[in-house]
Amino acid sequence: MTGSNGEQPRFHVSAIGPASEAYRDIQRRAELAGGSDRVEAVFREIVRRLKYDPREFGEPMYELRVMHMQVRKAAIDPLYVEYGVHNEQPVVVIRRVRWIGDLAS
Repeated sequence: MTGSNGEQPRFHVSAIGPASEAYRDIQRRAELAGGSDRVEAVFREIVRRLKYDPREFGEPMYELRVMHMQVRKAAIDPLYVEYGVHNEQPVVVIRRVRWIGDLAS
């Protein structure tokens, strides 16, 4: 499935309130630990992957049949995300963000 210019279709990515709040908290913690640039770069990479290949990124967890979504999980040190990918529309919703790694690496 490609667009008229040959580029892969993009998914619209958004985050529900608790995920946005968690990311802000992670950014504050990372700032205190001296790793906010790394956290920001990793989050940008996660969002990029969710825009271009959310069904290949991460691992499936379960289906939300009524909502026509597959819930998946993925991690890039130091972040873990859970997100839903709509089965018919190019929509991704980030539902959870967690700090799982070590900023020293």
